[in-house]
Amino acid sequence: MRAPALVLSLVLGACSGEQPLTEILVAVDTDMEVPGELDALRIDVVGPGGEVRRSTGRLDGPSRLPALLGIAHRGGPLGPIHVTVTGRLDGTDIVQSRAVVDFVPDRVMVLRLWLDRACVGKGCAEDETCRAGACRDQRVDPRDLEEWDGDVERADAGGPPADGGPDGGGCVPVPEECNGRDDDCDEEIDEVFDLMRDPSHCGDCDTSCPEDPPNAAGVCVDGDCTLVCDPGWADCGGEGDGCESLLSAIGTCGACDVACEGSTPYCADVGGSTPECVATCGDELTECSGSCVDTQVSPQHCGGCGVGCPSRPHATAACAGATCGFLCDTGYRDCDADPDNGCESRLRDLGSCGACGASCAPADAVASCATGTCEIVSCAAGQADCNGAIDDGCETDTATSTLHCGRCGNACPDDPPSATAGCSDGRCRLECDPGFADCNGDDEDGCEASLESPDTCGSCGIRCDGSTPVCAGNVAGGFACAADCGGGTLCEGSCVDTDESPLHCGGCGTECPDRQRSTRDCSGGACGFTCDDGWEDCNDLPDDGCEARIGSVSHCGGCGMRCSLSNATPACVEGACVIAGCNDGWADCDDDPATGCEVDTTSNPSHCGACDADCASGSCTDGTCDAVVPDAGPPDAG
Repeated sequence: MRAPALVLSLVLGACSGEQPLTEILVAVDTDMEVPGELDALRIDVVGPGGEVRRSTGRLDGPSRLPALLGIAHRGGPLGPIHVTVTGRLDGTDIVQSRAVVDFVPDRVMVLRLWLDRACVGKGCAEDETCRAGACRDQRVDPRDLEEWDGDVERADAGGPPADGGPDGGGCVPVPEECNGRDDDCDEEIDEVFDLMRDPSHCGDCDTSCPEDPPNAAGVCVDGDCTLVCDPGWADCGGEGDGCESLLSAIGTCGACDVACEGSTPYCADVGGSTPECVATCGDELTECSGSCVDTQVSPQHCGGCGVGCPSRPHATAACAGATCGFLCDTGYRDCDADPDNGCESRLRDLGSCGACGASCAPADAVASCATGTCEIVSCAAGQADCNGAIDDGCETDTATSTLHCGRCGNACPDDPPSATAGCSDGRCRLECDPGFADCNGDDEDGCEASLESPDTCGSCGIRCDGSTPVCAGNVAGGFACAADCGGGTLCEGSCVDTDESPLHCGGCGTECPDRQRSTRDCSGGACGFTCDDGWEDCNDLPDDGCEARIGSVSHCGGCGMRCSLSNATPACVEGACVIAGCNDGWADCDDDPATGCEVDTTSNPSHCGACDADCASGSCTDGTCDAVVPDAGPPDAG
């Protein structure tokens, strides 16, 4: 067993003498770097009577995981037990995982809680917790807990491969499946599946909603399968296996419990409104087996009484202009234009995500289209999705980004005095201007110490006094304590060249101003400055220093070279304007940044909702093909 960071015990309830052990063993693990992204844990427990317990511990490396905490029961109610685990870094709360569970009498059960990188900054409702970037119910069924067998391995430990694997053992990556295991060895379990919304894995990996129930669609809502009836149909039997009742029939006219008889013996279905019982069909509707219908639009009587439009897979039968067709169920599309197999394409695949041929492959990311929408579920090592946009994937290199150093939102100091802030290996680091040093270790005040000062002469901690009381320049270009200045000028204990010293430029005490994003310098006794890498003085105003970031959308490739793209959010990459994302309802279908996002996908029938989504019958409204798909097959007569 790995050496745990926390192996503590909490007692809930009053002691009641000798009894079999009843305990919950909380096992905390994470996919975050330890101690780079998390260096401590806090576990808070609230018992059934409101009693509160807290445990804390340090994480100095991955070998300390999983962290374990034993919660022992010694009488009283068995639950509920509220457990909150908080991952911390440098004293700051970073991520949380919460659960509500009950003790199992006379047994020691393991409650696994996962601190997920995808949950950093994710807010959930009070009764929810975050897992794989999504909010889930906190409640854990005790039957889903594993019984303690004397050891708790890491969730991603896996078993050694039969041949020892390329590294002699450990996890062997294979494509992720929904099976409760970390198949792809990324320390995430089933991360590409959304158990709250995926009808193929609804609530758990083994539960799938009905694939194609009659006159209905099976959908997953909050982890429960739900039957959605096709328009004009109802599940009056309540069996949940389809919608068998036609709401334009005289026995179920507009509702399951409405039958037409007496003075209103006909059920009038005029299309688009709720059918109702009437005394006569009138001149505009045709009476067919007790139903008053418009044979131009009725799928059951398309062009004439008893001419029924065929039912196609994953589709609703439809009639337009007395011609049969079908409308695809939500999440399906007829991508092969073959009516015999109906709407054969499930738009939850990475190759056809939300539309025919629409690829879901964000850069440097593990993606999922479990719900018909392209989503990022995890990022490649060292990358992060800090802007929340799908188009550019996990766009941020957290090892080098000064705005997101080590994790999203962790910005290095913007313009520290006498220094340039950089990010290296996910840590903010200062690069001091020549002649300065960071002696107090505080990034916020930059490099506060002058190396020509007698208090920090040449290096932090070196103070000039006694027989060498002054700080003077040496032949190596640095500074060292000396007995006198020789030919130099003595200024406040420093021997300086007033032609070159930025702190005594032209005379003792004449300090050059520290301009933003630049290094101050002195040449010939006159102050100046040199811009930091990536910055320029584009407005020629020295007071605001180097105000323009070269490589930004305002100065892409040089001062004043602004990116402006039609219907798009621009970005500057290596001095060229590119499309970071399209405005809602627009798409870049010609792959030419110069034209921006040139296609209106809300109304263009050739690009309806996506570039490759072509409406077969040529009509698109709000990004959806709204015309009935023509059906080449014959209608059913009878």
